[in-house]
Amino acid sequence: MEVNVAAGLLCCQGRLLLGKRSARRKAYPGVWDVPGGHVEIGETAEQALVRELREEMGVTPTTWRELAVLRVPAMADERRHTLRMTLFLLTQWHGEPRNLQPDEHDALAWFTLEETSRLLLAHADYPILFREALELAQEVAGRGSVSTHPESVCRKAEREERTNAKRPSEPDGRRCFRCFCRECQRSTRLGALAGAPRPPPSIEPPP
Repeated sequence: MEVNVAAGLLCCQGRLLLGKRSARRKAYPGVWDVPGGHVEIGETAEQALVRELREEMGVTPTTWRELAVLRVPAMADERRHTLRMTLFLLTQWHGEPRNLQPDEHDALAWFTLEETSRLLLAHADYPILFREALELAQEVAGRGSVSTHPESVCRKAEREERTNAKRPSEPDGRRCFRCFCRECQRSTRLGALAGAPRPPPSIEPPP
């Protein structure tokens, strides 16, 4: 039986954002991984991607594309199952990444491709995929990009935004969610946020 997982690889200015899985976790403890989580019943992989990254890091993807589908043995309570992980490349998002679930990750940090080669990674194919992701992100930056997420995700985003409008803003004054996809033409109000985000020098110092 397959357990579906969605994960988002944030890429900016030649660096990748990874999370170090908590040493207390039963599945793949203490390794560096791509943030994400299980696809819930009734969700698509893309809807799970948006939800998981908002919950784990406080960011909302605005431009992404599917990078790969990986199948790996599950662990802990799911040891008889196989994880089917849909990996997405993210080149634009709303919000500054921060570790909102320290029980899931001990740290979040930005790495160059060379730096990732010195990390203990959760999947053997990550080095190849990281290189492909950086090359693709460079191509996207060179020609501009249109969000590839479907209209169904956008409609869900709109409902989320109406709900968030009743909640307090974040400390910097921004709402938790805004969809920038050109198909829906919702970029006008917060268009300034649609440019390439700036990663901090480090969210958490690498080991």
